[in-house]
Amino acid sequence: MALTPTQVVLFVTLVAALAFAWLFASEARERCRAHLERRFLYGVPWGTLVTVAFVFAFYLFAQGGLRNWSEPLIYPFVTWSYFYPTGVLTAGIAHGSVAHLLSNMSATLVLAPIAEYAWGHFSPRDEAGGEKDEETVRSSDEGTPTGTVDDAMAGSETGRPPIRTDGAGDDADEAGAEGGETGADGSERARTAGILHRPWVRALVIFPGALLGMALLTSTFSMGPGLGFSGAVFAIAGFALVTYPLATVVGVAGGAAVSTVLTALNTPIVRAGIETGPPSPPGWAGIGFQAHMLGFLVGVLLAIGLLAVRTDRQQPRPSAGRLFGATVLFGLAQSLWLLAFPGGEDTFVLYRGAGVVLVFLLAIGITLAATGSTRPLPRVFSSASRVPSRRQVSAFWLIFLGIVLVGTVVGAFFSSEPLAPVAGVAGFVVFLFAVPALVALFPDRFRPGSGPVTRRQTVTVCLLVFTVLVAAPSLPLSLGVVDDGTVPAGEVKAGDYAVSYAENATSGQTPAVDFGDDELFSSQQSGVIVVSEDRELWTVAVREEVLAHEGNETVHVGGFGWRETITVDRHGWNVVGNDTAYVVDLELDGETTRSFASEPSTANVRLDGHELTVVPGEEISMQVTRDGETVGEVAIPPVGERVSVGPLEVRTEAVDGDVRVLVDDGDTQVQVAERERFSS
Repeated sequence: MALTPTQVVLFVTLVAALAFAWLFASEARERCRAHLERRFLYGVPWGTLVTVAFVFAFYLFAQGGLRNWSEPLIYPFVTWSYFYPTGVLTAGIAHGSVAHLLSNMSATLVLAPIAEYAWGHFSPRDEAGGEKDEETVRSSDEGTPTGTVDDAMAGSETGRPPIRTDGAGDDADEAGAEGGETGADGSERARTAGILHRPWVRALVIFPGALLGMALLTSTFSMGPGLGFSGAVFAIAGFALVTYPLATVVGVAGGAAVSTVLTALNTPIVRAGIETGPPSPPGWAGIGFQAHMLGFLVGVLLAIGLLAVRTDRQQPRPSAGRLFGATVLFGLAQSLWLLAFPGGEDTFVLYRGAGVVLVFLLAIGITLAATGSTRPLPRVFSSASRVPSRRQVSAFWLIFLGIVLVGTVVGAFFSSEPLAPVAGVAGFVVFLFAVPALVALFPDRFRPGSGPVTRRQTVTVCLLVFTVLVAAPSLPLSLGVVDDGTVPAGEVKAGDYAVSYAENATSGQTPAVDFGDDELFSSQQSGVIVVSEDRELWTVAVREEVLAHEGNETVHVGGFGWRETITVDRHGWNVVGNDTAYVVDLELDGETTRSFASEPSTANVRLDGHELTVVPGEEISMQVTRDGETVGEVAIPPVGERVSVGPLEVRTEAVDGDVRVLVDDGDTQVQVAERERFSS
C-alpha cells in the first residue's frame, strides 16, 4: 500500500508533536519515568506491547491482512459453535475490519498499561516499602481515605489514614506478601518456586497470557457468534477501573484520541456523496453488549481479588467516591447500558432506561465490593441459646438443593419432557442458590482476611453470581450444529464451504440438544448464504437488501493458509407496475454459476391484448401471452437491437443513462421494464 502525501505529513507532524512534548516536559517526564520504572521493567509496559503485537500479527498473517489489508478473512475465526473449537479459540483475537482492529488496539494501548501497572513486573513483596502511587497520595491529601466505606463515612478522629481491618497490615508486608518468607529456608523456596515472581515472566508471559485468556473467555461465553478483542478490552477496563479509577477515566479519553490518530493514518481522506443506503438494522443492534458486560465484570472481579491478596502498601484501595464516579462515567460513556434484543421480524428493542439503571446499580455494587466494610455479617439468631453453625446450615441447604435437582430431573424423565434442557436449567438455578452456601463452607484460612464472612465479601459474591447470569445465555446458543442437506440450491464449492443465494431459506443451524421447541431456533433468512458443515457454520454473508442496493459484493472464505474469493453479482429489470425480475450469479475461479432466479414478473400494461412478462432463468427473456396462451418467448436483446415475438417487436434502448425494454406492434409502443441501477 503506497503512502499518500497526507499520510507522510501526518506522520511527520505526529513525530514532531511527540518530540515537542518530550523536550518541554522534562520535569513531568522524569517524574513519570520514576513511577513507571517502579512497576515496569525499564519503564515499559511490555505485556501490553506483546499482546497488541500478537493481535496485529494474527490479523496480518492468519486473517490475510498482509495481502488484503481491508478485507480480512473472517468466517473461519468466529465462534459459530462449541463444536467448532478453532472458532472458539481464535474469535477473541480476530477482527472483522481495519476499523474494528484499530479501535480495539487503541483502547488496549491506553487502558492495558494501567492494568499492567497495577499487576506490576516486580513481585509486590519487592516493592512493599516503596512510595504510594501519585493518584492514591492525592486521594488521601484531598481528604478521602482509601479504606472502607464505613471509615470514609465516619472519618478518623486522629486524622490518620484508616487502618485495614481485613487481617492484613504492615506485619504482613514485613513478613513478605503473597507467600514471601524470611531466612535461609524461605530463600531456598523463593529460588526453587519463584519463577512466577521473575519480572520478565510477569511481563512477557503472565500478563499477556491473562489478556489473551480474557479474550478466550469472553468469546467462549458470548451470546451468539462473536468476533473481536473488545470483550478483553472491557475486562482490562474493569480491572483498571477498580485499581486506578481516575487514570482509567482519563485513559478512555486518551483511547478516543489514539483511535482518531490511527484512523487518520489509515484513511487520511474520506470522500462521500449524498446517497441513501440499503435498509439495515440500527448500529446498536450489532454490538456484542453481553460479551462487553461479561468482560467488564470479570475484570472487576479479578481486580477485587488482587486488592484482597495485597496489602495497602502494595496496592492501595481507591477511594469509594472516586471509584463510584469513575464507574458511572465509564459505564455511561462506553455503553455498558446497552441492552438490545430482537423484538420480532426486522425489529429490535433497545432498553436504554433499564440499562442506565443497571449502570448505577453496578457502580454501587462495585464500590461496595472493592471498598466496603470488612465487618462480619450480623448474626440473625445471635440471641438464641442454641443455633446451628454456619457450616451446618450450609450443608443442610446444599443437601436440600441436591434433592430438588434430582427430583426435577426424575420428574422430567417420567413426564417425557426434553431431559437435557430441563436438567441444564435446573442445574443452573440450583448452582445460583448454592453459591452462598459454598462460600460459607469455604475454609476461612483460604479466604483473604480469615474470619467470618464480611459484608465486602458478600457483595463480591453477588457480583460473581451476576457474572454467571450474564454468561449463562451463551450456553444454549452455542450448541448449534449444521445438518446435512441444508445448503440451498445453486451453490458453489470452495474447500469445505458452500456459497449460494436464497430467499426465505430456513436456517440450517439447529441445536445439538433437543429443547422441545424447534421454532425457537428456526428462522427464515434471505441473501448470500455461507455454509460449512465442518465448521458448524450457516450464516447470511450478504443480506438481500444490501445486494439489491449495491448490485455486487465479494465473499471471502478460507482457513489457515488458504483463501478463496466468490464474486456475487445481481442484475435484472424493474418491471412496470410489478416486482423486479432478477438473477444472482456467483463467480469462482473464472467460472460463473447462476445461483438464483426470481419469479417471473408481468407488467401492468397490455399491448393489443397481449400480456408481457419478464422471465428470469439461464437468460432473462420476454414472454408474450394472449388469452392464457403463450405466443412466444425470446431473450431480451442487447442495447440497440430488436427481436420479434409473434406480431410484436421487442427492443432495448438507452435513454438518458437508463436502459429500457420497449415493445411495439407497429402502431403503439409501451415500456415494459427498466434495467436495475445500483449504488456501486
